Amino acid sequence: MLAPTRIGYGVSGAAVDPEGMGGPCDAIDFAPMAEAIAAHIRATIEYAAAQPWIDKRNVLLVGGSVGGFGSVTAAGERLAGVKAVVNFAGGASGWINKRQERPCSSGNVELLLAKAARDGGAIPSLWLYAENDRHWGPAVPRRWHAAYVAAGGTAEFHMLPPLGEDGHDVVALGGEHWRPLLDRFLASLGYAPRKAPPGAPRPTGYARVENVAALALVSPNCREIYATFLQKDVPRAFAIGPNGSCAYAAGQPDVMVKSLGRCGEVATGACKLYAVNDDVVWVP
Repeated sequence: MLAPTRIGYGVSGAAVDPEGMGGPCDAIDFAPMAEAIAAHIRATIEYAAAQPWIDKRNVLLVGGSVGGFGSVTAAGERLAGVKAVVNFAGGASGWINKRQERPCSSGNVELLLAKAARDGGAIPSLWLYAENDRHWGPAVPRRWHAAYVAAGGTAEFHMLPPLGEDGHDVVALGGEHWRPLLDRFLASLGYAPRKAPPGAPRPTGYARVENVAALALVSPNCREIYATFLQKDVPRAFAIGPNGSCAYAAGQPDVMVKSLGRCGEVATGACKLYAVNDDVVWVP
Protein backbone atom coordinates (compact mmCIF):
# COMPACT_ATOMS: atom_id res chain seq x y z
CA MET A 1 0.00 0.00 0.00
CA LEU A 2 1.19 3.50 -0.84
CA ALA A 3 -0.31 6.38 1.19
CA PRO A 4 0.71 9.70 -0.39
CA THR A 5 -0.08 13.11 1.09
CA ARG A 6 -1.06 15.75 -1.44
CA ILE A 7 0.79 19.07 -1.61
CA GLY A 8 -0.87 21.54 0.71
CA TYR A 9 -1.36 19.09 3.57
CA GLY A 10 0.90 18.29 6.51
CA VAL A 11 4.56 19.26 6.14
CA SER A 12 3.96 19.98 2.45
CA GLY A 13 1.84 23.02 3.26
CA ALA A 14 2.41 25.80 0.78
CA ALA A 15 1.76 29.55 0.70
CA VAL A 16 -0.52 28.99 -2.28
CA ASP A 17 -2.77 25.94 -2.03
CA PRO A 18 -2.81 24.20 -5.44
CA GLU A 19 -6.33 23.01 -4.63
CA GLY A 20 -7.61 26.46 -3.72
CA MET A 21 -11.14 27.41 -4.75
CA GLY A 22 -12.38 30.78 -5.96
CA GLY A 23 -15.68 32.48 -6.55
CA PRO A 24 -18.87 33.02 -4.56
CA CYS A 25 -20.55 30.12 -2.78
CA ASP A 26 -23.05 29.52 -5.56
CA ALA A 27 -20.52 29.65 -8.41
CA ILE A 28 -17.33 27.85 -7.37
CA ASP A 29 -15.27 26.31 -10.16
CA PHE A 30 -13.91 22.98 -8.88
CA ALA A 31 -12.11 22.05 -12.10
CA PRO A 32 -8.70 23.49 -11.00
CA MET A 33 -8.97 21.54 -7.75
CA ALA A 34 -9.82 18.32 -9.60
CA GLU A 35 -6.90 18.82 -11.99
CA ALA A 36 -4.47 19.49 -9.11
CA ILE A 37 -5.55 16.26 -7.40
CA ALA A 38 -5.30 14.34 -10.68
CA ALA A 39 -1.74 15.67 -11.16
CA HIS A 40 -0.80 14.38 -7.71
CA ILE A 41 -2.37 11.00 -8.46
CA ARG A 42 -0.62 10.72 -11.83
CA ALA A 43 2.72 11.49 -10.18
CA THR A 44 2.04 8.91 -7.47
CA ILE A 45 1.18 6.23 -10.03
CA GLU A 46 4.32 7.01 -12.02
CA TYR A 47 6.40 6.68 -8.85
CA ALA A 48 4.61 3.49 -7.83
CA ALA A 49 5.18 1.93 -11.26
CA ALA A 50 8.92 2.12 -10.66
CA GLN A 51 8.74 0.27 -7.33
CA PRO A 52 9.40 -3.49 -7.50
CA TRP A 53 6.99 -4.19 -4.62
CA ILE A 54 3.94 -2.66 -6.31
CA ASP A 55 1.77 -4.37 -8.90
CA LYS A 56 1.43 -1.51 -11.37
CA ARG A 57 -1.27 -3.39 -13.31
CA ASN A 58 -3.63 -3.51 -10.32
CA VAL A 59 -3.98 -0.02 -8.88
CA LEU A 60 -6.81 0.78 -6.48
CA LEU A 61 -7.43 4.49 -5.86
CA VAL A 62 -8.75 5.21 -2.36
CA GLY A 63 -9.53 8.67 -1.05
CA GLY A 64 -11.56 10.44 1.60
CA SER A 65 -13.51 13.70 1.42
CA VAL A 66 -11.89 15.89 -1.28
CA GLY A 67 -9.53 12.97 -1.90
CA GLY A 68 -12.49 10.73 -2.64
CA PHE A 69 -13.95 13.27 -5.05
CA GLY A 70 -10.54 13.68 -6.69
CA SER A 71 -10.00 9.94 -6.99
CA VAL A 72 -13.31 9.54 -8.84
CA THR A 73 -12.62 12.43 -11.21
CA ALA A 74 -9.02 11.33 -11.79
CA ALA A 75 -10.20 7.82 -12.66
CA GLY A 76 -12.11 9.41 -15.51
CA GLU A 77 -8.74 9.95 -17.18
CA ARG A 78 -8.31 6.17 -17.45
CA LEU A 79 -4.96 6.28 -15.67
CA ALA A 80 -2.57 3.41 -16.31
CA GLY A 81 -3.24 0.36 -14.16
CA VAL A 82 -6.23 1.79 -12.27
CA LYS A 83 -8.77 -1.00 -11.83
CA ALA A 84 -11.16 0.46 -9.26
CA VAL A 85 -11.88 3.38 -6.95
CA VAL A 86 -13.03 3.55 -3.33
CA ASN A 87 -14.62 6.86 -2.39
CA PHE A 88 -15.01 7.59 1.33
CA ALA A 89 -17.35 10.57 1.87
CA GLY A 90 -16.09 12.24 -1.29
CA GLY A 91 -17.09 15.78 -2.17
CA ALA A 92 -15.93 19.38 -2.16
CA SER A 93 -16.72 22.68 -0.45
CA GLY A 94 -18.32 21.58 2.77
CA TRP A 95 -17.94 24.30 5.38
CA ILE A 96 -19.74 22.89 8.37
CA ASN A 97 -19.44 26.02 10.52
CA LYS A 98 -21.45 28.15 8.11
CA ARG A 99 -23.32 25.74 5.84
CA GLN A 100 -23.75 22.45 7.65
CA GLU A 101 -25.05 19.78 5.23
CA ARG A 102 -25.40 22.43 2.49
CA PRO A 103 -22.10 22.44 0.55
CA CYS A 104 -21.47 25.35 -1.78
CA SER A 105 -21.98 24.77 -5.50
CA SER A 106 -22.79 21.09 -5.08
CA GLY A 107 -24.20 21.17 -8.62
CA ASN A 108 -20.75 22.01 -9.98
CA VAL A 109 -19.30 19.02 -8.13
CA GLU A 110 -22.04 16.96 -9.75
CA LEU A 111 -21.06 18.21 -13.23
CA LEU A 112 -17.44 17.14 -12.76
CA LEU A 113 -18.48 13.73 -11.47
CA ALA A 114 -20.77 13.27 -14.47
CA LYS A 115 -17.93 14.24 -16.81
CA ALA A 116 -15.65 11.69 -15.16
CA ALA A 117 -18.36 9.06 -15.66
CA ARG A 118 -18.66 9.85 -19.34
CA ASP A 119 -14.89 9.78 -19.83
CA GLY A 120 -14.05 6.68 -17.81
CA GLY A 121 -17.11 5.50 -15.93
CA ALA A 122 -16.61 1.83 -16.74
CA ILE A 123 -14.05 1.69 -13.92
CA PRO A 124 -15.84 0.11 -10.93
CA SER A 125 -16.15 2.25 -7.82
CA LEU A 126 -17.44 1.91 -4.28
CA TRP A 127 -18.97 4.99 -2.63
CA LEU A 128 -19.34 5.05 1.16
CA TYR A 129 -21.09 7.83 3.11
CA ALA A 130 -22.80 8.20 6.50
CA GLU A 131 -26.24 9.64 7.22
CA ASN A 132 -24.88 12.25 9.64
CA ASP A 133 -22.08 13.63 7.46
CA ARG A 134 -22.03 17.26 8.60
CA HIS A 135 -20.34 18.39 5.37
CA TRP A 136 -22.72 16.92 2.79
CA GLY A 137 -25.72 15.57 4.69
CA PRO A 138 -27.52 12.45 3.41
CA ALA A 139 -29.22 13.92 0.32
CA VAL A 140 -26.37 15.56 -1.62
CA PRO A 141 -24.21 12.41 -1.92
CA ARG A 142 -27.20 10.53 -3.28
CA ARG A 143 -27.65 13.20 -5.97
CA TRP A 144 -23.95 13.04 -6.85
CA HIS A 145 -24.13 9.27 -7.18
CA ALA A 146 -27.31 9.39 -9.26
CA ALA A 147 -25.72 11.88 -11.65
CA TYR A 148 -22.57 9.77 -11.94
CA VAL A 149 -24.50 6.60 -12.75
CA ALA A 150 -26.85 8.42 -15.14
CA ALA A 151 -23.79 9.63 -17.08
CA GLY A 152 -22.52 6.07 -17.49
CA GLY A 153 -20.52 5.58 -14.31
CA THR A 154 -20.20 2.29 -12.48
CA ALA A 155 -20.62 2.92 -8.77
CA GLU A 156 -21.89 0.86 -5.85
CA PHE A 157 -23.34 3.26 -3.27
CA HIS A 158 -23.84 2.72 0.45
CA MET A 159 -25.27 5.19 2.95
CA LEU A 160 -24.10 3.98 6.35
CA PRO A 161 -25.98 4.76 9.58
CA PRO A 162 -25.02 7.78 11.71
CA LEU A 163 -21.45 7.54 12.98
CA GLY A 164 -20.31 9.45 16.05
CA GLU A 165 -20.86 13.21 16.08
CA ASP A 166 -19.89 13.65 12.43
CA GLY A 167 -20.13 10.79 9.94
CA HIS A 168 -17.80 12.61 7.57
CA ASP A 169 -15.00 10.75 9.37
CA VAL A 170 -16.39 7.50 8.02
CA VAL A 171 -12.98 5.85 7.67
CA ALA A 172 -12.17 6.07 11.37
CA LEU A 173 -15.69 5.70 12.77
CA GLY A 174 -17.38 3.19 10.47
CA GLY A 175 -14.94 0.33 9.98
CA GLU A 176 -17.35 -2.34 11.16
CA HIS A 177 -19.83 -1.13 8.53
CA TRP A 178 -17.61 -0.49 5.50
CA ARG A 179 -14.97 -3.19 5.92
CA PRO A 180 -17.28 -6.09 4.92
CA LEU A 181 -18.62 -3.99 2.02
CA LEU A 182 -15.09 -3.27 0.84
CA ASP A 183 -14.11 -6.92 1.12
CA ARG A 184 -17.09 -7.99 -0.99
CA PHE A 185 -16.40 -5.25 -3.54
CA LEU A 186 -12.78 -6.34 -3.95
CA ALA A 187 -13.77 -10.00 -4.17
CA SER A 188 -16.25 -9.12 -6.95
CA LEU A 189 -13.32 -7.69 -8.92
CA GLY A 190 -11.33 -10.89 -8.62
CA TYR A 191 -9.10 -9.94 -5.70
CA ALA A 192 -8.56 -12.78 -3.26
CA PRO A 193 -11.15 -12.67 -0.47
CA ARG A 194 -10.15 -12.77 3.16
CA LYS A 195 -9.42 -16.32 4.22
CA ALA A 196 -11.75 -17.89 6.72
CA PRO A 197 -10.12 -19.56 9.75
CA PRO A 198 -8.91 -23.09 8.99
CA GLY A 199 -11.77 -25.57 9.31
CA ALA A 200 -14.52 -22.94 9.15
CA PRO A 201 -17.91 -24.29 8.02
CA ARG A 202 -19.19 -23.17 4.64
CA PRO A 203 -21.63 -20.23 4.55
CA THR A 204 -25.22 -21.48 4.60
CA GLY A 205 -27.06 -18.40 3.37
CA TYR A 206 -29.35 -18.53 6.42
CA ALA A 207 -29.07 -14.72 6.76
CA ARG A 208 -26.71 -11.86 6.10
CA VAL A 209 -24.23 -11.54 8.92
CA GLU A 210 -25.33 -7.97 9.77
CA ASN A 211 -28.98 -9.00 10.23
CA VAL A 212 -29.28 -9.01 14.01
CA ALA A 213 -33.01 -9.76 13.85
CA ALA A 214 -32.36 -13.09 12.11
CA LEU A 215 -30.24 -14.41 14.96
CA ALA A 216 -31.69 -17.76 16.00
CA LEU A 217 -32.62 -19.15 19.42
CA VAL A 218 -31.06 -16.46 21.56
CA SER A 219 -32.06 -14.17 24.41
CA PRO A 220 -32.47 -10.40 23.96
CA ASN A 221 -29.17 -9.95 25.77
CA CYS A 222 -27.45 -12.08 23.15
CA ARG A 223 -28.73 -9.83 20.40
CA GLU A 224 -26.89 -6.98 22.12
CA ILE A 225 -23.78 -9.15 22.38
CA TYR A 226 -24.09 -10.01 18.69
CA ALA A 227 -24.28 -6.31 17.82
CA THR A 228 -20.98 -5.89 19.68
CA PHE A 229 -19.56 -8.87 17.78
CA LEU A 230 -20.39 -7.15 14.49
CA GLN A 231 -18.20 -4.21 15.51
CA LYS A 232 -15.15 -6.46 15.84
CA ASP A 233 -12.74 -7.03 13.00
CA VAL A 234 -11.93 -10.42 11.54
CA PRO A 235 -11.01 -13.08 12.46
CA ARG A 236 -14.15 -13.47 14.53
CA ALA A 237 -16.67 -16.17 15.41
CA PHE A 238 -20.03 -16.21 17.22
CA ALA A 239 -21.56 -19.28 18.86
CA ILE A 240 -25.00 -19.92 20.36
CA GLY A 241 -26.31 -22.53 22.79
CA PRO A 242 -29.67 -24.30 23.14
CA ASN A 243 -30.78 -22.23 26.15
CA GLY A 244 -30.46 -18.82 24.50
CA SER A 245 -26.83 -18.38 25.55
CA CYS A 246 -24.07 -17.10 23.31
CA ALA A 247 -20.44 -16.00 23.14
CA TYR A 248 -17.94 -14.69 20.63
CA ALA A 249 -14.21 -14.38 20.10
CA ALA A 250 -12.36 -11.99 17.81
CA GLY A 251 -8.92 -10.79 16.83
CA GLN A 252 -7.00 -13.83 18.05
CA PRO A 253 -6.06 -17.33 16.94
CA ASP A 254 -8.63 -20.13 17.22
CA VAL A 255 -11.66 -17.84 17.34
CA MET A 256 -14.02 -20.71 16.55
CA VAL A 257 -12.69 -22.90 19.37
CA LYS A 258 -12.70 -19.98 21.81
CA SER A 259 -16.23 -18.85 20.98
CA LEU A 260 -17.56 -22.40 21.34
CA GLY A 261 -15.69 -22.82 24.62
CA ARG A 262 -16.99 -19.57 26.09
CA CYS A 263 -20.51 -20.43 24.99
CA GLY A 264 -20.22 -23.87 26.55
CA GLU A 265 -19.38 -22.36 29.92
CA VAL A 266 -22.89 -20.89 30.19
CA ALA A 267 -24.94 -23.23 27.98
CA THR A 268 -27.00 -26.23 29.08
CA GLY A 269 -25.94 -28.22 26.02
CA ALA A 270 -23.63 -28.23 23.05
CA CYS A 271 -23.10 -24.88 21.33
CA LYS A 272 -22.99 -24.34 17.57
CA LEU A 273 -21.30 -21.73 15.45
CA TYR A 274 -23.62 -19.08 14.05
CA ALA A 275 -21.19 -16.80 12.19
CA VAL A 276 -17.54 -16.83 11.21
CA ASN A 277 -15.94 -13.65 9.88
CA ASP A 278 -18.55 -12.13 7.53
CA ASP A 279 -20.60 -15.26 6.86
CA VAL A 280 -23.46 -16.94 8.67
CA VAL A 281 -22.72 -20.67 8.96
CA TRP A 282 -25.78 -21.59 11.02
CA VAL A 283 -27.75 -24.68 10.09
CA PRO A 284 -31.25 -24.59 11.67
